[in-house]
Amino acid sequence: MKFRTEVLVDDFATKLSHGDRILSLGSCFSENVGNKLQYFGFKVLNNPFGTLFHPLAMAEILNRVVTNPKGEFRMCQRDGRVFSYDVHGKLSGASENELTEILETRFAESREFLKRAKMLILTFGTAWGYYLDERIVANCHKQPASLFSKRLTEVEEMQSVWRNLIKQIKILNPEITIITTVSPVRHIRDGIIENNRSKSRLIELVHALGENYFPSYELFVDDLRDYRFCKDDLVHPSEFAIQYIFDKFSTASVASETLQLFGRIDKLRKAEMHRVMSDGNSAEHFYQEQTKKREGFLKENPLIVW
Repeated sequence: MKFRTEVLVDDFATKLSHGDRILSLGSCFSENVGNKLQYFGFKVLNNPFGTLFHPLAMAEILNRVVTNPKGEFRMCQRDGRVFSYDVHGKLSGASENELTEILETRFAESREFLKRAKMLILTFGTAWGYYLDERIVANCHKQPASLFSKRLTEVEEMQSVWRNLIKQIKILNPEITIITTVSPVRHIRDGIIENNRSKSRLIELVHALGENYFPSYELFVDDLRDYRFCKDDLVHPSEFAIQYIFDKFSTASVASETLQLFGRIDKLRKAEMHRVMSDGNSAEHFYQEQTKKREGFLKENPLIVW
């Protein structure tokens, strides 16, 4: 007797190995995947512009990365800091000039990374967008709601923008593999029905684009399908759910010989986080032994980023 519907994930044609560069962009779930990949020793540029939810906001950023790292940024002020409507609030400055310099540097660095990346992971969060003067914003930065209009973006609009952008990305980096996925996090502030309408448009979008699709949304909603796999807010995946979905992702996307190293990396990482509850000499001996083990392992596997 079966008690759950297991979602089977096909292997990707492209397989990651240590030394490969990965750019992860999108919702907070993309950060979860990026953090896991970093934990296991990959070169990851993880949400360099902060958490992004809407496909058009992500497209505006990537378009600037590909074509023009410099230029004007839409800005606002709050609590003595300057923010940009084009990026998340984790990037701010004491002045417009300072923020412009920070953003131009971040865009230029991201462009150089993207040029040599083996994989681009895109995690779309919502099709509900906030618009300022009919242009999507990445973040409202707690500005008055009256400044913005909110609407559910049409699939055709998102599809047109992304098809053109993907062409530009592959001109910049012809060898890159693009992975698309829909965030399993429900945006219930919009409403349950509204969230479902949004997710359905995102699912339609990623399949219309025809790139490699990873079913993180289906793994959470249809495979795990139980609130016990959520955090206390009943919205975000629990650590168990994140690990379950990442295991599916790594099996599909990581070369088998690299995947075999994950157990040893995990053991070394956990040992380094361990705190010895004993006298100073015993603790010092333990840490020295762990350092020797790590250095020996990295000497055997020099492409691993620690």
